[in-house]
Amino acid sequence: MRDKSVVKNLYIAFLTQVSTMVIAFVMQSIFVRSLGGAYVGANGLFTNILSILSFSELGIGNAAAFALYDPLKNGNQERISGILSFLRRAYTFVGLTVFLVGVLLAPFLHLFVHGDSIRHLKFYFVLFVINSAISYFFSYKRTLLIADQKNYITTLNVFYAKVATSIIQVAFLLMHSYLGFLIIQIVGTLISNFLISRKTNSLYRDIFPLKSSLMDPNDKKVLLSSSLGIMGQQIGGIIVRDTNNLFISGFVGLMAAGIYSGYMLIVNGVMTILTQVINSTVATLGSWNISMSSSQMTDILKKHLFVTWTFSYFVVSILISSITPFINIWLGPAYNFDFVIVLVILFNLYFSLNRLTLLALVQAKGLFVKTGIKSLVEAALNIIVSLLLIVVFRLGVLGVVLGTTIVNLSLNIWFDPWVVYVSGLGGHLDFKYFQIYVVRAILTFVPATIVEMFMRSVAGQFNVGLYLAVSVLLTVFVATAIYLIYVVRNPEFKYLIGLIKQRFNKE
Repeated sequence: MRDKSVVKNLYIAFLTQVSTMVIAFVMQSIFVRSLGGAYVGANGLFTNILSILSFSELGIGNAAAFALYDPLKNGNQERISGILSFLRRAYTFVGLTVFLVGVLLAPFLHLFVHGDSIRHLKFYFVLFVINSAISYFFSYKRTLLIADQKNYITTLNVFYAKVATSIIQVAFLLMHSYLGFLIIQIVGTLISNFLISRKTNSLYRDIFPLKSSLMDPNDKKVLLSSSLGIMGQQIGGIIVRDTNNLFISGFVGLMAAGIYSGYMLIVNGVMTILTQVINSTVATLGSWNISMSSSQMTDILKKHLFVTWTFSYFVVSILISSITPFINIWLGPAYNFDFVIVLVILFNLYFSLNRLTLLALVQAKGLFVKTGIKSLVEAALNIIVSLLLIVVFRLGVLGVVLGTTIVNLSLNIWFDPWVVYVSGLGGHLDFKYFQIYVVRAILTFVPATIVEMFMRSVAGQFNVGLYLAVSVLLTVFVATAIYLIYVVRNPEFKYLIGLIKQRFNKE
């Protein structure tokens, strides 16, 4: 039953996220052509500001999911109900806080915009705030589904709402109405919340009538302790991830922020796909953690790291040679960045993808406090380094993305595996881990960059569409050959092939 839940969560997460990514590309294309780059930049700016405001969530959702693993496994409805009652009150407070702070921030929105702005920017931002605030009011029910390995339900709920709202939003974009676009976004969130609430109530009829249940003191202690650590993770992650657009719009301009949004739509789409897939395994990892030994969990970690790297290897290799020509076709040459900036953006993506396995183990084992403290240091470093590169060295967009790279290489590359291997698994962090990491990074970036340099040298012989096709085919050929040479004797690869063969033999 456990394996079936994992597989179901995985394939639904993958399929819906790929479909959502396609919808996002279509929406962005129409957005650019109907409203222009400045509105794209403003939309990205709003998203990043609201992501920063979400720090008030304090990581309570992830902490509650961790606290729910044990009572769900043992069928303790009173404990489950107590955790959910606490979580409902917490999320109501978060939603109201986001709304209040967002409205108070609106009059100062011009401070985040360099150069010309757009009309009614502050009013549009308030609508964005309303949509974000109401999304919290039924989040506690989504947390229950995720902890109970039923995240495919909430994934499908969000996907169906996205499809329905996007269709209507396209009509408003074609009428050049950003106001209508935002109003439909709010309506879609309300309907999605109502449907997930009704579905969860029907699945857990024995739990939700127990609204007056008090939270178990031990559960409260675990939840609050975990929340403090996750709060640090949230703040650090938000600052590292979501201040980039603020820095670009504030120091370079909304148009540059719009170009950055185009690249990040692709990058974040890829990141979200794998994050959804990895998150689909977190509840199972949490369940395994209760019953398995440290050596067994270490073996699972190695296999998990290998699979995550395999995905990041092929995706990043292909993006190195395809992302700019794709954007050239999709949005036009005015929305292209220099190759050096693109390479740094993709390295940050590669690094983030390969962290996902470690972060999944952090959540499954509840190692929130140490990683939370580290994330606060990470956030401070990212702000200092990025501002130094922008203001002092005047590197513009390159300085923003390079700041994230420097922090990753100086802090995250060693701290995350140290916490998992030492604090989580009771072992030690071998230097071999870093040797493997460096070799895999070189295999990912060097061949793909050489292919891209070669293609640029013969670019005059192709139109943009043919250039993209040849680049992708050549990169796939080279990347596959190098991958097979590298993994042919890898025990994790042999295990993976064995699982695939077993699956096909059953069918």
